Amino acid sequence: NNDISVQLIEPKSEHWYQPMWTMVGGHMGFSFADSKRPQKDVIPPGACWLQTEVAAFLPEKNSIKLANGQTITYDSLVVSMGLKNGYEKIP
Repeated sequence: NNDISVQLIEPKSEHWYQPMWTMVGGHMGFSFADSKRPQKDVIPPGACWLQTEVAAFLPEKNSIKLANGQTITYDSLVVSMGLKNGYEKIP
């Protein structure tokens, strides 16, 4: 459908397949590095990748403001919260 536009807003250039970490911890033949892929390789065909962060949600305007200053409007918005690993904080 040409009326549908999918935009992925993700600042990271690497994707970590976290479900694999259970197998890493269970010593099932996978290493932590095995779960890492280039982000561009896991983005579905036809989706547009904006490599930045969301700075603000503006639901009253059906829009979001990005860290790069760009504003994106939408008809439907799906939000999937990411996380920032802090392995250096583990004693």
